[in-house]
Amino acid sequence: MPNQRSLEQIEIAELIQSADDDRPVTDPFKLPAYLRTLEDTRLTDLKTKDAATLTTEAERAAASRRVRESLDKLKNLLRDGFNHVKGLGSYAISDADRIGVFTAYGWEQGEIGDLTDARTESLANQAITATPGISNPAWRYPAALITLITDELTIVNDNQPAATGGT
Repeated sequence: MPNQRSLEQIEIAELIQSADDDRPVTDPFKLPAYLRTLEDTRLTDLKTKDAATLTTEAERAAASRRVRESLDKLKNLLRDGFNHVKGLGSYAISDADRIGVFTAYGWEQGEIGDLTDARTESLANQAITATPGISNPAWRYPAALITLITDELTIVNDNQPAATGGT
């Protein structure tokens, strides 16, 4: 984003150009051609870089927002998965198997705990990885839920470099 210093430098360079334009060719204070060319080139470069900074900041802000929205959606989807396992009737799964499924999905001791951003990403990755390995298909997260988790995780992974100021 343009800062006060870059804007001041642009104003100074434009003032130099304006003052130099008003001077007659015979004026001893008129810039020599090579200095005027250098000044014009550097001003153009500064303006280009200043404008690019706005574009970069806009991309970073948009990517950051996409990551935040996806992480929030992932938290809800992961809770849905947790609730799916928790909602399995006692006739369908034993307590020992339920804790095993919770553990496979990363829910330590069968509790949700704090869903920080890092843990949310970890649990989402674990959901995708662990689901095929759970022996009873009825105990697995539903396929539609895994698809939604995968989609949101892809959005997070695709946007994190730009969101954190990467290239």
